[in-house]
Amino acid sequence: MELVTTQEAARILGGNKPIPRSTLAVWRKTGIGPEFIQFGRTIRYPLDGIMRFLEQNRVGAVGDSK
Repeated sequence: MELVTTQEAARILGGNKPIPRSTLAVWRKTGIGPEFIQFGRTIRYPLDGIMRFLEQNRVGAVGDSK
């Protein structure tokens, strides 16, 4: 299992414009973001969990079928 840091997760999720790390913190607290692992105060995101989150939240163009 490959784990990435919060900064790396923000880059992956945001593409050309990384999402703010504070957004990931809110998502962790509310349970709406990608799965994460916490070791004490250290947060890591499984790369496959990030990819799954992106796929689950993908929106196709009008007329596209998923």
